[in-house]
Amino acid sequence: MKGIGMGAFGAFRRRQKPTKKCKLCGLRYTVDKEECPHCSGLSDSEVKRLKSRFTLEQIANSRLGIKMLLAAIVLFMFLILLTAM
Repeated sequence: MKGIGMGAFGAFRRRQKPTKKCKLCGLRYTVDKEECPHCSGLSDSEVKRLKSRFTLEQIANSRLGIKMLLAAIVLFMFLILLTAM
């Protein structure tokens, strides 16, 4: 049995164009483009900055996910305590 929403996720994935990973910056772009739209025309130092910014964004996103999980746990515990009274 599939989880709730997995069918919608599969439909979304089927509508997406195939992608490939750029060898220079590591980001993904659609195969219909000849070169990476993220780093084409950038100097080596600019590509380095792009990579570090992307890495920092990934770290920030993972920290946000952890904060949301902790908030959900606290809310869940609060609701349990509230219903126990």
